Amino acid sequence: LVNKLNDHGEYQIELDLKGLSQPMASTGISIKLFPYYENPATIEAFHVPVKLVDFDVARRKSAQTVYQQHASNDIMWDLVLDKVAEGIDNVNHVRRIARQAQIPEPTVVLALQHLDYYGCIALVDIFQFSNVYEAQARVKDVMRNGWLQRECHAYVTRDGQAGTVSLERLIQLYATVRQRRTVAEWIVDNCIDVERFDVRRFIVFGVLHGMLRRVHCFPVLCASVESAKKEPSRRGSNSGSGLGDEEPLKLEPRVVAMLDGTHHLDEICVAENKDAAVMRGLLDSYGGIEYVHL
Repeated sequence: LVNKLNDHGEYQIELDLKGLSQPMASTGISIKLFPYYENPATIEAFHVPVKLVDFDVARRKSAQTVYQQHASNDIMWDLVLDKVAEGIDNVNHVRRIARQAQIPEPTVVLALQHLDYYGCIALVDIFQFSNVYEAQARVKDVMRNGWLQRECHAYVTRDGQAGTVSLERLIQLYATVRQRRTVAEWIVDNCIDVERFDVRRFIVFGVLHGMLRRVHCFPVLCASVESAKKEPSRRGSNSGSGLGDEEPLKLEPRVVAMLDGTHHLDEICVAENKDAAVMRGLLDSYGGIEYVHL
């Protein structure tokens, strides 16, 4: 039994039950090993799904499994999965995919959890040039793993152009990613040629393989809401520009509720459908905000 399960993953034991009727006498026990999958991860609106497999190939294989024959091109997945898969371009976040597909967001989350459960996608953060990352100890894996080096080189260089960036240069670039430097500043510091070097893919590949970690920005409202509202008007009155009579900037109560240090800037931006630079400008104008990077 052990040998058969190790070799084939399944086995059937035929039982000879003498003295019973014919249907019961020729019975057996069937045993099959099934793979163990961890529970799907919690998917939030600000997560970005990244393809790990070719969806067209996966669709054909799933159809062949069901029909036990060559499947034609008109055999499709579940309608929701098809619509969600169309919106996965490794850039769109979950809420944007739901809006483009015109499907309720909870339904999109369930579809993405299904894909994540079977290893078809991975989840990363929203890529922006204002993001901050830091290198992890697993950067050294690139130095020892030839397959990882080739995959990284083919994924990062635009159209897989040979000679654009050497493997040694890639390893060096991963090691130079550190805290307190945005992606835009890192590009300038290392003289990156963005025409040949796909920075977004470079970051995504590092995050997926544990070589980079996103350092999130958590805005925290330290002062009371009343004093924070008065701060802009005081600055205007002291500047002598005649703006002291303007009403202080007001934020929606739901935004103020998220300024407790448990919601990072990406989450707030997606919830309010605003760009990170615009949202940070609003928070700075509101006053009384401190930023914690973790």
